[in-house]
Amino acid sequence: MPLALPEFLKKESIVSVKKLQDFEFLDRDTFLAGHDVEALAKKQAKLNLPSKTAKGLDANELTFTQQLSQHAIAATMTLNDSLADIANSIARIDVEAEKSELANAVNMIEADLKREYDSRSKELEQLKAAAELSQDDVDKFKKENGLKREAVYKDAYMMTLALIMGALVIETALNSTLLAEASNYGLVGGASMAIIISLINIALGFVAGFVFFPYTNHINRAISILSYASLMVGFAVVLTFNLLIGHYREVLIQNPDNSSVLAMTHFSEGIFNLTDFESIILVFIGLIVSGVSYWKGMTQNDRFPGYTSVSKQRDSMRDDLAEAKEAALDELNLINEQSAQWLLQLHKKVSHDFSRCKNLYSTFEQQQKLYEAYIGDLSHTGQIALSLYRQVNQSQREDEAPAYFNKAIKVDFKQKPTVPTLIDLSESLNSVVEDFGSRIPGLKIEFSKAVEGYRKKIIAIDL
Repeated sequence: MPLALPEFLKKESIVSVKKLQDFEFLDRDTFLAGHDVEALAKKQAKLNLPSKTAKGLDANELTFTQQLSQHAIAATMTLNDSLADIANSIARIDVEAEKSELANAVNMIEADLKREYDSRSKELEQLKAAAELSQDDVDKFKKENGLKREAVYKDAYMMTLALIMGALVIETALNSTLLAEASNYGLVGGASMAIIISLINIALGFVAGFVFFPYTNHINRAISILSYASLMVGFAVVLTFNLLIGHYREVLIQNPDNSSVLAMTHFSEGIFNLTDFESIILVFIGLIVSGVSYWKGMTQNDRFPGYTSVSKQRDSMRDDLAEAKEAALDELNLINEQSAQWLLQLHKKVSHDFSRCKNLYSTFEQQQKLYEAYIGDLSHTGQIALSLYRQVNQSQREDEAPAYFNKAIKVDFKQKPTVPTLIDLSESLNSVVEDFGSRIPGLKIEFSKAVEGYRKKIIAIDL
């Protein structure tokens, strides 16, 4: 089974992703229209306000600046939160923990590799022990029965079954024609009888070869003689059955209404007294099919009874061991490839962490620059609003405008944001990335040597 992915590779990055906090810049035209700057300026001008003796901003001007100041305060609070969040993310970075997790991940790969080998070797040792026991059974069987050769048998029954089925079809086809003349149902009736006759011939022949023949070679003389006798009886039964079928066909043609009784009478008067050539052919076909079935039965297993069983068990155990060894070796090759891939993934992960760490520092700087640009834009909007208000007011009033209208407009919404002090971890984290990257070739060689050592041990588990 493939190794489990190290937990270190499943974890989220130690560096959380941070995006720039957006400050929505005001649309100046919308701001001026929304606060009705020109209309308010004209309204005040009709009243000759602010008075020419006024020293500072009037109520409308204060309203404009206060509205913009509120945006500046909100932006400062947003900046404070964003910078604090980034600083906290950087503060959570533990370079030593990163190095430790890398080391642990490598150790985990090594541990998984050893655990997989231990599991496989244990399984192989058990299969080897079972195969050795089965070999002991074979050796014991050979000794008890005076055998010095290996068993001879067929591994599969498909060829035997195919040949028997072929014989069944051939005999049925031949007998159908011969029996059709003697059947009231023609070819269909002949085929039905032919199938039954073929099945009986095949069964008798195969059982004789498969069951009785092996015992003719038994070390016990009495069993061997009894088996020969059983075979002789079996042969006689097959011959008698087929001769009876031949007599049955002859009388079935002559007198179909009383064929069964006449067949037995005809048979008892002379077992070999067949006069019809086709009936004789029918007998020979049955004997040939039965003989072929006998041959397939006797050659399916070893000619010594019981030898096939213990040998098959032994050979099956050997095959199981060989297949398990091949699977274990393939698994080790896969593990070696996985180890190399995981090392690259580990390096990719820490490299990614390093890039994201640099992104944090960059975001920290850019956030402040964006804030400065936003505050500057608010100040510029304030200047435009006050300038427009004064110009319109001055052009519409009858008396002189206040002296401060002619002074330079100074609007400054700068705040004092809280800017945390950052610890620069880039160099340390980059060192981790480079150090681990330089270790990868050596680690690959180390894992390959370990795998090769395990391969040799697995190959050594043999009979």
